[in-house]
Amino acid sequence: MNKQKYTMKLVFSDHPVPSSMTKSIFLAGPSPRDKNVIDWRHEAVSYLSSASINYDGTIFIPIPEGRFHGTDHDSSTWTYDNQISWECECRHVADLIVFWIPRYIDEGMAGFTTNILLITTLIIFILTHLRSGFRYVTSDITDVFIDIDPILDELDDVIASNSILSPDLLALCSKALLCGSVILPDEMKDELTAHQYETYVVQIALYRLKSNEISRKLKQLPLKPQDSERGFLRDMFAVTSRERNAEYVVTATEFYSEVQFYKNSDDIMKLCEWKVYRSTPPLDYQNFEDFEKMKVVAYYYLEKSQSKDDKATYLFGRTNVEDEEHVFLVNYGEKPGPDIDGYYQMKLLLIKDLQSLKGLPVLARIIRNRENGINTAIVSGFTRRIQDHLEIEGDNDILYDDDIVMQYDTKTKQKKDNLDL
Repeated sequence: MNKQKYTMKLVFSDHPVPSSMTKSIFLAGPSPRDKNVIDWRHEAVSYLSSASINYDGTIFIPIPEGRFHGTDHDSSTWTYDNQISWECECRHVADLIVFWIPRYIDEGMAGFTTNILLITTLIIFILTHLRSGFRYVTSDITDVFIDIDPILDELDDVIASNSILSPDLLALCSKALLCGSVILPDEMKDELTAHQYETYVVQIALYRLKSNEISRKLKQLPLKPQDSERGFLRDMFAVTSRERNAEYVVTATEFYSEVQFYKNSDDIMKLCEWKVYRSTPPLDYQNFEDFEKMKVVAYYYLEKSQSKDDKATYLFGRTNVEDEEHVFLVNYGEKPGPDIDGYYQMKLLLIKDLQSLKGLPVLARIIRNRENGINTAIVSGFTRRIQDHLEIEGDNDILYDDDIVMQYDTKTKQKKDNLDL
């Protein structure tokens, strides 16, 4: 195959990564296993170099140059480890990552390896753009949203056909949910008219309402994806705490159905779980393996508490991994979360709790005794709540007269109220 001359610079996986560039695109997707099959990237490059586009930046092509041109590549300059390192570095610096996944299984273009790349790219996008938990809008708000209607239509088809959700559609659902994490910076009030600002606020609210439909339909799936049988990725974001001098990455999993908080006990059930990883600054994780190396320090939950004769109560709480203490931060009563913007209000609470050295005021804490199966709950009285409000340091081991102490035996299901310990 003859080499063509293009206006852009083509960088192959057996080339060094340029030290400087003005703009760049990474062409992600399956590569032909047979050198006699013409790589789809030829057509992509021709399109980008056409008169209507005339792209003059850098194109990252994740195969050796010889393979791209239909010849044998120099094995002395290419190894599998170098290929992986090259792809990670190029995806990290690329301005745009473009996927084409044909699913031509008979032609050796199934794109199964691309599934891993797609998820890894989503993680990189999240860690890059959501350092404060929410992405600030700096231009037209519609640029940060993606069209949800086609996703909902595809989910309806999956549900109607009683089939399994594809990894690609699941990743697209997660990205659509992630796009709801946008926030308007205060300075935009000065740059926009009152009507424009209010319009943006409404657009964000409407997008979030529609994205909640994705969550609802995912829970209706008759067959759950094998890699996420319990729940799906609802969100992923980074949080920086100056008071704690710490960086965190948080993954949120929304469960398809209620999950037991304690094994063999339905008294407390989890609806959503936020898993908190602590990292050494700066956050610069380029692949999933690096991400998994971070230390898990806490879990947050939206949970439902219900004994046999009581009504269900929904709470937002945190479990510290080090001492396994569980605390409740918000009591939503009989409603499963805030009435308006529920998920994002809980996300804001989590961010505030992580950023503060002391954390949010605690409504109650549970001390679990694994040996005898007895959980002791201490509900904060007025004295403790006032101390928290005034940010007065207190000793959690001290009980005040207006604190309420309860015990629950997980083995016998017996509950004792208003104990004097």
